Amino acid sequence: ARQGQHSVAQCCAVLVVPAGQAQVDATVKQLLQMLKSADQASQRLALLCLGEIGRRTDLSSAPSVEPAVNSSLNSDNEDIRAAASLALGGVACGNLARFLPALLRSIEGAGGQSKQQYLLLQALNEVVATVGARKAADTRAGFTDAQVQQVLDLLVSCSRAEEECRNVVAECLGRLALLHPAEVLARLRTGAAVEANNLLRCAFTPAPAACSACYG
Repeated sequence: ARQGQHSVAQCCAVLVVPAGQAQVDATVKQLLQMLKSADQASQRLALLCLGEIGRRTDLSSAPSVEPAVNSSLNSDNEDIRAAASLALGGVACGNLARFLPALLRSIEGAGGQSKQQYLLLQALNEVVATVGARKAADTRAGFTDAQVQQVLDLLVSCSRAEEECRNVVAECLGRLALLHPAEVLARLRTGAAVEANNLLRCAFTPAPAACSACYG
């Protein structure tokens, strides 16, 4: 059922986005209403659809989307929280200049709240993965140099977090290293040289391995 909802969300986005802005606006409005439903499956589907639409088009003209998705991160239902994390990452992909800084600030502000920070880091991981896929298809797509440094700075600061957060940090670093190897590997070498900081090294170690696996 969960995988089915992911497929439905992708189909929804593929149909809605090419139909034009008016259709996008109408669909987003309906999805925000679904998000208020007492039915948790409907809430989850609405979040996944918002994320897939946001991944394909800029939703910054719908100011209610971001706070609605952020609110769902606090749901009592684990599946809804996970869907909200995916949705937040998807929406950020539609306009990195608008949404990425807010996501990075939220992650930084969630320090000490491991469960919340984990969800936000998963959203960032979704952003990096999507940018990576776009970059493979279009060399013009990707992070700006400033955004790369902002993401790196954030990931370094989070490498001292709880283990589940560190695992996501490592995955993000690995994905980012495939996109911007010079910048990331320079930072990784600096981190690995700091022997007293075991947490930092634990977060950094998997990223070069990911690069080696992909580059052969």
